[in-house]
Amino acid sequence: MQTQVSHSISQSHNAWSRDRIEYRFLVTLSFFLCLAAALIGRLSGSKSGEPGRSIFAQAKADAHAAIGYAFHG
Repeated sequence: MQTQVSHSISQSHNAWSRDRIEYRFLVTLSFFLCLAAALIGRLSGSKSGEPGRSIFAQAKADAHAAIGYAFHG
């Protein structure tokens, strides 16, 4: 019985670990896409984003927001 419970906990930990790695990968990928979009927006004179916020902070917030929707399922 103890072996089955231990095995079940190990499997759930592995699934959680894989999800976490996948989340970080997707956030990193999204960050670079959002960074490019923020940079283009700033260079084109767009008023998007919060005033005084750096391009990196804007890209990070946008990436986390976008990926959060992907994991809502």
